[in-house]
Amino acid sequence: AFSRALPSEPSSLTISRTATGKYYVSFICEYSPIRTTGQGKVGIDLGIKDFATLSTGEKIANPKPFLKAQKRLKRAQQTLSRRTKGSVNRNKARQCVAQLHERVSNTRMDFQHKLSRQLVNDNQVIAVEKLMVANMVKNRKLAKHISDAAWSSFANTLSYKAIESQHATLVYVSTWFPSSHLCSVTHERLNRKLSLSERVWDCPYCGQKHDRDVNAAINIFQEAELNLALNFKHPSE
Repeated sequence: AFSRALPSEPSSLTISRTATGKYYVSFICEYSPIRTTGQGKVGIDLGIKDFATLSTGEKIANPKPFLKAQKRLKRAQQTLSRRTKGSVNRNKARQCVAQLHERVSNTRMDFQHKLSRQLVNDNQVIAVEKLMVANMVKNRKLAKHISDAAWSSFANTLSYKAIESQHATLVYVSTWFPSSHLCSVTHERLNRKLSLSERVWDCPYCGQKHDRDVNAAINIFQEAELNLALNFKHPSE
């Protein structure tokens, strides 16, 4: 019995088995998504300490699923390495490692799906910075944190949900846009590079004290609005 009815008669199904021995059945069905009606407009600055900072000033904590499970994973992998190959105990240890990795993945996906759904339902314009994650993970000190945050996965989830919404528009801002180094009030660029430890800074032009991430999110939103305005075509054109 299904926990909920399928939207239409399935045309095909796929059965898959995970490393932990769980079976999943995927159906291919036709369905008509419900159009969203959110009227908000928001810019998003993705980060490590806070997963996302919104231009409204709201900060969403980073769940850090891998980092929280790291110690348990290390112990489980050490146990696995000590077990004799082909033994029953080694298979049990392998299952334990697989279950921990699966839990990390499920926790991350659950968080990203819920957050992206809320953002798409509440807003008609969502602005994010296009990040070059492949280059960013070359920083050894931050690579683990960046991979755990999975920003690319979140952006992809936002993208397809925005399309599905038939209402929300996802706008990407250039990777090279200096969102953290512009004053969101005067739009003057800071004449020095902020270190990662500087979370608050004073604008030398207007004296405004900026929260680094909130300021960046506001700048991302303002840049997205400008891009939308420049690309807008009147129906008569």
